[in-house]
Amino acid sequence: MPVTRITDIPAWLARHGAFLDAQETETTVLSAALQHLAQEAVPGGFAYAVADAQGAPQLLAACTPPYSMVLAPGPDFAPDFATAPGSAALLTALGARLAEDGIVLTGVIGPVAAAEAFLQACCPGRALRSQTGLVLYEAPAIQLPPTPGELRPAGAEDEALVRRWAREFALDADLPAHEVESAADIAAGKLALGQVHLWWAGGAPRAIAAYRPTALDGGAGRIQLVYTPAAERRRGYGAAVAAHLAAELLAGGWRRVILFADGENASAQRIYERIGFRRVADFCDYALE
Repeated sequence: MPVTRITDIPAWLARHGAFLDAQETETTVLSAALQHLAQEAVPGGFAYAVADAQGAPQLLAACTPPYSMVLAPGPDFAPDFATAPGSAALLTALGARLAEDGIVLTGVIGPVAAAEAFLQACCPGRALRSQTGLVLYEAPAIQLPPTPGELRPAGAEDEALVRRWAREFALDADLPAHEVESAADIAAGKLALGQVHLWWAGGAPRAIAAYRPTALDGGAGRIQLVYTPAAERRRGYGAAVAAHLAAELLAGGWRRVILFADGENASAQRIYERIGFRRVADFCDYALE
């Protein structure tokens, strides 16, 4: 199967954007990676497409180091990648091209079946440093909880708070040390773009959430950094900031709002489902030694 290294991402998307449109929710991480690669030169970054005999993409992979490579199978393979005819050939072709180009992966993230199959086929002998299960959710509509307070956009005066809470969020998620400070920098960048909101109650900020558009037309995206400091938990602030931010984005014209929940945090999953999010797929991020 032909494997193409995508060097002109805008041109590729102009020809093959339907691949992402057909799975707007499932390809949210891939779309974000492609947009990042298109906007700036990322050292060690890459994107590949594995196509069928007619040239139609069937599997995409992209990476923006230090993060894991993102895998996104096409619609014909996504429902049950492990048993789909031709899936092994896709992985073999991608793995061979990565090896040919001298790329050594630090990890892979994607739908569980696809990510596991890739590791088995293309990373034999590589030890796992960690694996993080994630649940992908989307919300076409939101049910607002009756939590006292209000959603407010964070301003420049909130940068120290935003950075601190982003670091605490990363530590709570048990991210590697190098990603903790990176999380603070990313949050500060979102703050500058107006993409960070706080939940205020009792005259003080109590929780935080951010977002990023991921759809090519900006009409859908992902909520991130939903965090409540330990001292403020069990008051409904996390659910409130996520629900009200999602509702605001939908009211502003987004088709859907997407987010990931920790696969081991059943409490968070119940909260998201209670406010209107529905489970779409299980993902896993495998970090390699």
